[in-house]
Amino acid sequence: MYRRSNHGVGTVGCQPVSSVVQGLPKRIVAVLRTISVAVVIIAMSAGCQRSPEPAPTGSGSASPSGDPSSAPVVHPLDPLTADEIGVAVQVARSDARFAGAAFPSVAVQDPPKTAVLAWQPGQRVVRRARVEALTTESFYELLVDLTGRQIISAIERRGVEPSITLSEVEATKVVLSNPEFKA
Repeated sequence: MYRRSNHGVGTVGCQPVSSVVQGLPKRIVAVLRTISVAVVIIAMSAGCQRSPEPAPTGSGSASPSGDPSSAPVVHPLDPLTADEIGVAVQVARSDARFAGAAFPSVAVQDPPKTAVLAWQPGQRVVRRARVEALTTESFYELLVDLTGRQIISAIERRGVEPSITLSEVEATKVVLSNPEFKA
């Protein structure tokens, strides 16, 4: 990858981006790489999205019992709904270890392949969430049963860092907008 740069009147040269990156602090380079990877992943996943289903009509609750985690889903591999993400975070925060944690990622835990193959439209699915929990002391990967509203497992991951957080993205914006950084 090359960046164009002007070297005097009428001459144009190319300078490898790697030579520009070498002059930056390692932390900034790491953040910029992480952001680049995130942008690529978002762009790729946007192409994989199904078209939205029409909104259900009726009482307005996600299910007759009002429990969003037991509502029928279009497909067992569908992403978590906003209500399901809220339930997952609420269940995680109910454990004292994670009461003050940040949750950089909350995603559906894919059910076993046999359950996916046996599933029929309209059939209820047991939904579980994979939750990343970042405390001041450590990083944990949680598995949360959304129907039973309980933590199934909490594994501490030493030496591992979670997904990039919104505050890190905002910090990157501050760095990139700094005139000294742009120079």
